[in-house]
Amino acid sequence: MLSYLDNNQLIIMINDGDKLIIAKNIVYKINDYMKHPGGNCILKRVLTIDSNNPNRIIIDSCDRDYNFHSKNSRNIWNNMAIGTIKERTIWDYILFL
Repeated sequence: MLSYLDNNQLIIMINDGDKLIIAKNIVYKINDYMKHPGGNCILKRVLTIDSNNPNRIIIDSCDRDYNFHSKNSRNIWNNMAIGTIKERTIWDYILFL
């Protein structure tokens, strides 16, 4: 079972240089998978910290990307999973974007 990661933990990991993406409320650490076979499209979805507010994370959901991939590819994703976040509502996304 994956552990819950809160906003502060995510901010620390991002500041430490970790490359993180989120799909279906699961956090994936993709540091070792930055050379994506389909190109650098994965870099566009990496979590970033809002330059106007260092306590706010900008999230670009990877749900569609996850669903697009084959079962074998999703197994690769699952090997990179490091934790979960709370389920977000539309209001959370407005806050984060």
